[in-house]
Amino acid sequence: MIPTTYIYILKRSNGFYGVYVNGKQQEHLKTNSPLSMPAKYLIDKVLHEMKKIVGPITILFTDDESEFQNDLPKLEDIV
Repeated sequence: MIPTTYIYILKRSNGFYGVYVNGKQQEHLKTNSPLSMPAKYLIDKVLHEMKKIVGPITILFTDDESEFQNDLPKLEDIV
């Protein structure tokens, strides 16, 4: 049996969205784009990722950023 691949679409509070494939860590992030971009770009990116996957796919939309925390520095820490 082929395992399900999960594609997470995270709406961030900073005006961006992230597309993650099969995980919620930085290495699973496929794109990070502004929410102001046309939806066509989001859909195209998700379709592009789906074409690379063999087997069942589940797409989950979320705005719970706490699940996607990582050890990367925040912009405020760098500037």
